[in-house]
Amino acid sequence: MDNLDFLYIAEGKLHLKLFGAPFRIISSEFGQATQERILQIQRRNIFANQGVMARQIPPQMLKQMEEQANTPTPVNITSTCCDSQGKIYYALNVGDVAGIFSLDEKRINEKRLYHGSDFLIQHLHVHDQEQLLACSTIQKDGTANIAIMPVKGARPNEITEGDSIDLAPRWLPYEKKALVYQSAGIARNSNGFVLNRSPFRIEKLDFIAQDVTCLAEDENYDFLEPQMMSDGTLFYIRRPYNSQFKAISIWTVIKDILLLPFRIANTIYQIANFFAVTFTGKPLMKVGQVQPSETQKMKVWDHLIDLQKLPKDKNRKEEDAPSLVPNSWQLICQKTDGTEIVIAEGVLYYDLKNDGSIIYTNGNNIYSLTELSEKPKKILAHKLVEHLAIASC
Repeated sequence: MDNLDFLYIAEGKLHLKLFGAPFRIISSEFGQATQERILQIQRRNIFANQGVMARQIPPQMLKQMEEQANTPTPVNITSTCCDSQGKIYYALNVGDVAGIFSLDEKRINEKRLYHGSDFLIQHLHVHDQEQLLACSTIQKDGTANIAIMPVKGARPNEITEGDSIDLAPRWLPYEKKALVYQSAGIARNSNGFVLNRSPFRIEKLDFIAQDVTCLAEDENYDFLEPQMMSDGTLFYIRRPYNSQFKAISIWTVIKDILLLPFRIANTIYQIANFFAVTFTGKPLMKVGQVQPSETQKMKVWDHLIDLQKLPKDKNRKEEDAPSLVPNSWQLICQKTDGTEIVIAEGVLYYDLKNDGSIIYTNGNNIYSLTELSEKPKKILAHKLVEHLAIASC
């Protein structure tokens, strides 16, 4: 894989790395135009209602709202993939607006395939023979579905549904129309709020047979980002499952009673915060609170990584930066007889080439593997990598 070309996403920006050349950032004209349009709306809303808010909101909070109204909404590219000819597809979100795009053969001109605000989009993958894109649609109620659309463009058609989180679809290379994906069920309370989710399992959806089959599940583990070779060999990231449900103790009740006066004060703050969200689209920061940086926290596979808590060493070089995820996040190769092989540890994301070679990242470095038994080779150091895809055929 010495001549490998690949794409990766770091801090919401799409990078193209061609062999023998430095990476270049691919920008979205649509994303930048949408960002500017949202910024103009924020400024117009805050200016039009400044007199009303000045009579109801403390000057310091009003000043914060004005600053927020002049802060651009980030353009976050969430996913990318390539077809066998090297054509690039990518998805992005700007606030509540999501879109899917492609680049021409020269990888310069952007073509919009879809955009809307009904859902956010992640995890693109293209089927060369069928000329279809698969993706995850992230719904506002906390669920996620698998959807497909033609590569020429259309609204993604959702093919899974229900109170579940279906993510990371990958077309199977040896079947005409079938894919694998990860899925977890959702538990809600009587008011409809999400309390917990089940461990992610791996499912196969066969369009021809109209059948869904579970390929791997374990109550103690999440199985993430499944990919399958033509011989049926299954790859996935395995990590320990952590339940989000927390039992309520008597100490929690006592703490809630003691904190009641502070929560009343917080209610007053929330009223001002409502104005901020209404007129600027951004929540108000509390007095003394540091404005959060886009790079202070990073969410991958519903796991929130607090970058401020990572070990720091002033003498450490960038290429020696630690993994963003623990070693318990393992890249697994599952043979057709059920035998499992641990390929690498501390794996945040990976991609698989048709010949079985692998590229993966721990969040701060990108590695390649030609043979499963060989030692990983570091091919690039870059901070906060959250997604990657092989660009060469």
